[in-house]
Amino acid sequence: MALELTVRTLRHAQGKKNPEDVLYGSAEWDVISEDFVRDLYRAMGGNPDNLP
Repeated sequence: MALELTVRTLRHAQGKKNPEDVLYGSAEWDVISEDFVRDLYRAMGGNPDNLP
């Protein structure tokens, strides 16, 4: 949970939106959610380019 909160805070500081900032289920939500997961994966030490 701490890592997720850190990613949310960093994204906000970078001017990026988090999934809760847009309407759930919208096309924008899909894009932002995918970007959020990539940032979270990167924070865990993974390479998001390896995600399907």
